[in-house]
Amino acid sequence: MEFVDAQEAKQRVRDLLRSSAKADLVVAFWGDGAIDELGIRDRSQPLNIVCNLETGSTNPSVIAELQKIARGRARITVAQNDRLHSKIYLFDDTVIIGSSNASTNGLAFEGGELTHWMEANVVSSDPELLKATREWIDKLGRRDISATDLKRARAAWKARRAIVHMPRDVSTTVLDAMRYEPETIAGLPIFLTVYEDELSDEAKDREQALKRSWGTDRVGIFEDCDELPAVGILLSFEARARSYRWQGAWERRGKGEDQILKKNRNSVQLVWKADDVFGKVPFRSNEMKAWSEICRNAMQLPQARRDGGICIRLSKVAAKLLPVALRSASFETDVWRSIHELEAALRLEGKKGATLGRTRLKISRVGEQQTVADLLRGKASRGFGMLVDRGLLERTFEAVALRHPQLFEEDLLNTATTRLQRAERPGPAPPLAVS
Repeated sequence: MEFVDAQEAKQRVRDLLRSSAKADLVVAFWGDGAIDELGIRDRSQPLNIVCNLETGSTNPSVIAELQKIARGRARITVAQNDRLHSKIYLFDDTVIIGSSNASTNGLAFEGGELTHWMEANVVSSDPELLKATREWIDKLGRRDISATDLKRARAAWKARRAIVHMPRDVSTTVLDAMRYEPETIAGLPIFLTVYEDELSDEAKDREQALKRSWGTDRVGIFEDCDELPAVGILLSFEARARSYRWQGAWERRGKGEDQILKKNRNSVQLVWKADDVFGKVPFRSNEMKAWSEICRNAMQLPQARRDGGICIRLSKVAAKLLPVALRSASFETDVWRSIHELEAALRLEGKKGATLGRTRLKISRVGEQQTVADLLRGKASRGFGMLVDRGLLERTFEAVALRHPQLFEEDLLNTATTRLQRAERPGPAPPLAVS
């Protein structure tokens, strides 16, 4: 028997789906990306899938796609059990049992949203366990999935997704989430839109008519933007001659209200004002410089640009278009993640409004690199002690400096190394100085 984490379990499933003559995936909850992540699309040998559609924790679009694959391959079946909560991946001579669902954690989270959930699994080839697992699966009740089942599942899924929030541990805005926790947005339907053309007069008239019809100013429209997703949140910017302007966060709730204008025959896409993006602040004015660079980078992508504008999934933005200083591997992001994580830890301990004000002020005056260097020259800072006490040694500025040695002199790196070594050993705590 072997203990594996979620990433290793996923790789084992992929490998075993390629090599096993028969497979049973009795996994309660399925999320976006599961089919390709697990390699199901490439399988032609027998495969039996059982899921739970009833709770609203499985993405029904994934199940519909699995059914489509199964219709073309008689050896693949897809069924449901309303009480299922298991996560069992059974193959010829191996079984994986644990907490890892198929790309979702059973709480309507998708893909990278699960990064902050610790998954655990065991892999075994024990004959007795394999026999017992097969017997349990054979006795498991299951039923076919009808069109009505999928319709109900879509309503349940939509309701569960409406209450999903991204983790709040180190980020408060969408830009922060892309910077510090890009994995949390990987499965979320969030899109960056940048457009150069203003609405036509006819479209402006239609927008005003819609506002009157709905009785609210929270409805708006895009014009001739057929590339917009049917469902999702749009972070919208207007491209001007030499700058970009924030246009707001808008929610798409389906294509049912989209229209065609009578005179110019342009299409109109209905959107609704969004106050937050899965619990994160959509935009703050002090982020405009970074967003402008992101928009410029996005507008230079020929494959994304259509008719004077672009619409691109935010996970791709986080992976490719962030300014260098804001990328997750950058020194600046490393410094600020340390600050955010300590502040978050203090808040969890009941210290509301706790901020490292003096450190933030010093960074605003002299920058991240000089601030870290100055703190390494003196005695161990109060922040260092606080991080050590909370088991966050890797988030100390000493650890940050060692991850970016090219930025610091050798004597400072030696100081950082010595300080960390002392902190790891039992004994008297290092002397503290106020940072």
